[in-house]
Amino acid sequence: MTKLTRMPPTSLLDAESLRLKAAFLYYNQKLTQNEVAAKLGVSRSTIVKLLDEALKRGEIQIWVKQAASELELASELEAALNLDEVIVTPPAKDVDGTARAVGDVTLSAT
Repeated sequence: MTKLTRMPPTSLLDAESLRLKAAFLYYNQKLTQNEVAAKLGVSRSTIVKLLDEALKRGEIQIWVKQAASELELASELEAALNLDEVIVTPPAKDVDGTARAVGDVTLSAT
């Protein structure tokens, strides 16, 4: 594949377009940062900066599938108890559900 030589963005619109194109290729098309860089004719470090800037500007959003409260609780417990890792299971409707959730986490951790 021939590498494009891209001139630095000359306007805010060009910079926004480049950020969004990089984000689309990386997040939607699942290209690696190196592949995006090659396709857009810029360095990988430029892609990292573009993705970071797009995130800061709210042009892209990333969701974490697990409930944020579970992740926050795990982080707080790790800090408070000086633990390497805490895994908080999602709330269950009954005791059997809790046992299954703990069993699933235990199996996936081994």
